[in-house]
Amino acid sequence: NEKFLQKLAHLLKQELENIGNECADDLSTNLENVAATIQELFRKLERQNVKCLIIMDQFDRILGCEGIDGKLWNFLSLLAEQFSSTLYFLIASRSILESLCTTHDQLDSDFWRLFGAAPNDLPPHGELDLDSWFEPFSNDGTVFENNAKQKFLDWTGGVPILVAALCDKIWDMRNGNSTP
Repeated sequence: NEKFLQKLAHLLKQELENIGNECADDLSTNLENVAATIQELFRKLERQNVKCLIIMDQFDRILGCEGIDGKLWNFLSLLAEQFSSTLYFLIASRSILESLCTTHDQLDSDFWRLFGAAPNDLPPHGELDLDSWFEPFSNDGTVFENNAKQKFLDWTGGVPILVAALCDKIWDMRNGNSTP
C-alpha cells in the first residue's frame, strides 16, 4: 500500500510540475505520512478548482500485486468521496472489476462501487472515427493519401491511444520536431 501511494505521490508531483502548479512542492518521494499528504494536496487542489483524473490502466495487474489490500482501496474510495468535485478515477482492465478481486478484503472495499455495475466498453476506432483525428491536419493544409485511414487502422488496430500517439508523432514530424 505504501509503495503504491509513494508512486501515486511521485506521479502527481510530476504532473503538477508539468502544469506549473505550486502544489507540486508539497510532494516529495520521501514522505513520512504519504496518505495525509495526498489528502492535503487534494484539499488545496479543490480550493484552486483544479480537476485531477487518475487513470489506472491494466488494473488486473495492479490487483495482483503483493501487499496491496483493502485498506488502499478504501483510502482511494475515501479520496473520491471527499474530493468528488476535484478527483476522478478511470480504471481500465480486460475484465469486470469485481471479478478481478482475489481476496475478501479487496471485494469488501467501497472502491468498486465508484464505477457502477456495468463496465463501459471502449471498442477500437473504425475509418469514420478517424475523421476527427485527421481534422487538425486538414485544417492545417495537410493532405493524406486515399488509403491513409486504412493504414492508420492497420498500424494501430484502431486502439484509441495508439491512434493518438501516431497522430502526435506525425504532427511533430511535419513540424520538424521529431524524426520517424
